Amino acid sequence: MARRLDLHHLLQETFEGATGLSSKGRVFFQPGSDTKLSYPCLLYKLTDIPVDRANNSPYKIEHSYDLTVIDRDPTSPLREAIVRLPLCRFTRSYESDGLHHYVFRIYE
Repeated sequence: MARRLDLHHLLQETFEGATGLSSKGRVFFQPGSDTKLSYPCLLYKLTDIPVDRANNSPYKIEHSYDLTVIDRDPTSPLREAIVRLPLCRFTRSYESDGLHHYVFRIYE
């Protein structure tokens, strides 16, 4: 849990540095369907827990998250800031309802 909170704080700092806006109410971990979003925003959710094993015992456990930047700006500075994070890679983008979505995979 502490590692996920560290990731959350990193995402909040990255958001604020890239946008100049407060991250309060704009960085969400696994938001519910009733969550009201303000743009730009960051959404992330747990997608995998890869485990390396030796002698049938786990010795390395990682967590993988899908991280989505949602912004009205197609050249979002937030997109550029996220892609620079360690252990992060861009996976895809799409547009929906005039909003640009940039999806990344990030490990912690």
